[in-house]
Amino acid sequence: LQSNAKQTVDIYPNPFSKSLNITYSVEQDCFVDIRMYDALGQLVNIVTSQDQTSGDYQVTWNDMDNEGTKLRNGIYFCTLKKGSATVTKKIVLLNNN
Repeated sequence: LQSNAKQTVDIYPNPFSKSLNITYSVEQDCFVDIRMYDALGQLVNIVTSQDQTSGDYQVTWNDMDNEGTKLRNGIYFCTLKKGSATVTKKIVLLNNN
């Protein structure tokens, strides 16, 4: 976990079964990149990757990879980059049939 600035990131529910909400604040206009990785560090999904203005945001991840395939139960990591600051949080996917 590396944090270079005030980070307000909430991820819920955790564990989750079908969709995961990610809420965060952007203190000043910057590029925001949110990515999901599996336990082996492999990129599974790019949730958002764009310039954003200051404000509060919420995005939803639907337990699928970039190709639209449902992911297996397990541990994943959500990495949020805002400008030069990075936050990584562990999430758990359960009950995915």
